[in-house]
Amino acid sequence: MLPVQLRLLQILEKTKDGDRLSRQCDMLIVTMVILNISAVILESFSALYEAYSAWFHGFEIFSIAFFSIEYLLRLWANGARYPDSPSRGRREYAFSFYGLVDLLAILPFYLQLLMPGLDLRILRVLRLLRLLKLSHYSSAVEDLMQAIYDERRAFGAVGYILAIVIIASSALMYYAEGDAQPDKLSSIPAAMYWSVISLTTVGYGDVSPVTAAGKVISMLTAFMGVATVALFTGIMASSFNKQLVRRKVIFEQELRKAFADGVVTEHEEVLLQALKTRFDLTDELTSSLRERIKSETDRTKANID
Repeated sequence: MLPVQLRLLQILEKTKDGDRLSRQCDMLIVTMVILNISAVILESFSALYEAYSAWFHGFEIFSIAFFSIEYLLRLWANGARYPDSPSRGRREYAFSFYGLVDLLAILPFYLQLLMPGLDLRILRVLRLLRLLKLSHYSSAVEDLMQAIYDERRAFGAVGYILAIVIIASSALMYYAEGDAQPDKLSSIPAAMYWSVISLTTVGYGDVSPVTAAGKVISMLTAFMGVATVALFTGIMASSFNKQLVRRKVIFEQELRKAFADGVVTEHEEVLLQALKTRFDLTDELTSSLRERIKSETDRTKANID
């Protein structure tokens, strides 16, 4: 049974080593996700939904069956990760980011069965979570989560500064504008709405200062908002860049190991291609690294000889 589980796991996971059947499975799942998102969007047109409601309902039933079977197969196949303890592999998948996304893809339908009175509009919005299933085939969301985790202390520090600015600007605006605009700035919590909107540089304009002191506070808050956004953006950009550099270093190390004996074997080539796919490295980058490392290896051998 284990070889069957392992093969199924290979098929369901992101394509590696040029596995044709796995690639076809990836394309099928991606196509189903795109069709589902398109259906949810089209359902928002009342006239279109009323005209083809039977078709939309039928497609939803088919999609739920498809994604439910996929989830159960993934749950079962992940037991192959730990042959001595299959339940450990299934438990890790069930509580992993990808496992929770796969569960959320089918959960709205079963929630409707359990709670028939639930607002259908909420369920339709929840169905959009199926878009996250594409994370199986792209590292974008994983990279974002990793970037946030890696820089969690920096984000915490900026968040602390942001909280201080929000509270301070809200309190100052309340005392400066509270009497002039009691309907909009009746308390410090009410002023926090204005503060957050201003700090994020959105500025809806529904709450604007009318006193001289309020205008000064508003300008200072706007400047702090630009600075805060710049800090968050800088931290995120720096973290993404570190990840790219880290991947490049890992791939370069594997290349050096492969070129160490002067010949890249078929097995080593397969591993390099799998690493390239996993890290989403471009052909230009990998080709450049290959040429440079091969040239360095050849010069080193020539000097030794």
